[in-house]
Amino acid sequence: MKEVFIRHVFLFLLGFVPMLAEAVIPDTVYLDAVEVKGRHLKKASFQTHSLDSLSIAAYSASDLGSLLAAGSNVFIKNYGPGGLSTASFRGTSANQTLVLWNDIPLNSPNLGQVDFSMIPVQFVDQLQLAWGSAASAMRSGGLGGVVSLDNKPDFNRKLILDVVQTAGSYRHFGSYGTLGYSGRKVIVKTRAFRKSALNDFEFLNTALLPQAMMKQTSADYTDYGFLQELHIYTGKNSQLSAYSWNQWNNRNLPPIMTNIEKGGQPTEFQYDRFHRHMVAFKQFWSGGKLEAKAAYFTENQHYYLKTINNPEDNETVTLIDSRNTTHAFHTVLQANHQLNWWLELTAGYTMDQEAVNTTNFEKLQKRQRNLMKLGATFRPLQDFKGSVYFSREYVDGKASGLSPALELAYVPFDKLPLTIGIGLNRNLRYPSLNDLYWFPGGNAKLKPEIGHTAELFVNLNPQNSHSKHKVNASMFFSDVSDWIQWKPTSYRYWVPVNIARVFARGVELNWQWEGDFNLFHLQASANFAYTRTTDESPVAKIENTAGKQLMYIPRHHANLMAQLDIRQYYVKTAAEFVGKRNTSLNGEEIFTNSLKPYVLFNLALGKSWKLSQGKLTAEFQVLNLLNSHYQAVMWRPMPGRNFQLLLRYAL
Repeated sequence: MKEVFIRHVFLFLLGFVPMLAEAVIPDTVYLDAVEVKGRHLKKASFQTHSLDSLSIAAYSASDLGSLLAAGSNVFIKNYGPGGLSTASFRGTSANQTLVLWNDIPLNSPNLGQVDFSMIPVQFVDQLQLAWGSAASAMRSGGLGGVVSLDNKPDFNRKLILDVVQTAGSYRHFGSYGTLGYSGRKVIVKTRAFRKSALNDFEFLNTALLPQAMMKQTSADYTDYGFLQELHIYTGKNSQLSAYSWNQWNNRNLPPIMTNIEKGGQPTEFQYDRFHRHMVAFKQFWSGGKLEAKAAYFTENQHYYLKTINNPEDNETVTLIDSRNTTHAFHTVLQANHQLNWWLELTAGYTMDQEAVNTTNFEKLQKRQRNLMKLGATFRPLQDFKGSVYFSREYVDGKASGLSPALELAYVPFDKLPLTIGIGLNRNLRYPSLNDLYWFPGGNAKLKPEIGHTAELFVNLNPQNSHSKHKVNASMFFSDVSDWIQWKPTSYRYWVPVNIARVFARGVELNWQWEGDFNLFHLQASANFAYTRTTDESPVAKIENTAGKQLMYIPRHHANLMAQLDIRQYYVKTAAEFVGKRNTSLNGEEIFTNSLKPYVLFNLALGKSWKLSQGKLTAEFQVLNLLNSHYQAVMWRPMPGRNFQLLLRYAL
């Protein structure tokens, strides 16, 4: 009944939208100017990293996992084209990466993670990465970091039209389109996509002796969906927005390398359908604003696996038919006000109501989470800035401890655009509903994971008349207690326990450069991360696994993106290096328990034509140019060299 009530309330709110469109509303919100003289300091409260619009546009016909792997320090664990894709910040797990869409969490209530292959880059206007103190200030749960996706209205653009068609190897086809109208007071926009592939690439099966080339089977997929947006100025200095994101993902799952010749005629697939609806209201005033958001999410997932002993008897050996339905209602309230030139105050409240009905639980499970936070950004000196936040979370009425976040930044020189700073924070992540209630094996007595992080960072932003640079370097130390691990038992099923104390530390570098010259424009970015993540718990010392790198976390990860534009022609390159990854805690001792390093290199050549109405672009891509044979996940094959053609028309 509660879900039905929520749907009716949501539709009731949307019913007011057409009536508000006729109001006489200014297309620009004017706020009182505040002049701050002194050395340059970043205006944002905490240090974050935003991917530029060029990078987002370059991957507009791809998924978010591919973009993050190519243009950030986030490590993407990819099961192959059309398969699961998860993200890891600074040596943490996929469950410890929080994903927000317009401030609403996308993490699955039962799994606790997000599949980045199901997020089209086309649906994203702004992409921001946060970690440490910045992640803690946004929301609890992002012990590793936060990926923040936003849709930002751009008024008075008139007709909006952007169409992309791709075709490539392994019968890959993708269609992406954006159509809308942007006026002075109203924006109506629809984004839609459909992509599919047979996915029958050849690969080197290293599980066989001798190794042999084979062709991938039962790996086809079809994904499609649309995002509907409506933005209206509803009065002086106020704005109302509505979003509806609907998507369907149908995927056959191929056998791993070790099972290909075992027979059994496996049938394995996963179907996902989700619907995400949101309304948002913003009210501006001189020196501040208020934001209120309400969202209702529902998702249905069907996973199926069947194997038989032989085709003649057709006797079932394995049968899993898992069906999951989740419902979530989210509320966000946030206000900030600039009291004077040196002090800004922020207050926020969030509520998340989650319900999961699945064949893997004994009964329907529900949970409610409430979070309150207070913060301030202060600038007592012209060359010094600080931000501090305090948050407290309640889960089903039980309070957690106070979670503070602090960041201090200082500009030591007048003529050198150099900023140095430190960050300290405490963060919490509560167990997923699968951790608590999975049958058999769930552990309802699990405690939340608690992370303490310290960070030192340096930012340098020199520029001249022809070019501008941006260099960011950071060193971090993170101690996570009560880390949740699933452990085997004598009953032949696994149980999650708070057993680990994990210590993650490392160094991250980010470099961006952009230059304009007479005949060409060049833009490049590079990232490097060294991450050391080890289990330092007493149990690990007894089991002789203490001090060893955790599974699927590379010590070294680097990438490079560059684009050279010469008049109407351009060349794009992207390279990624992933170091060795352990696939067990004994990975450093047994060669079969680790994955070798690999390098991926992509190249694209393109040309644009300016038409009387709009622009036409043609692009030819070579993916995995070096034809590397590699595995991102143990025994999961990846495609070698392949090709793709892209055509784009935009107004």
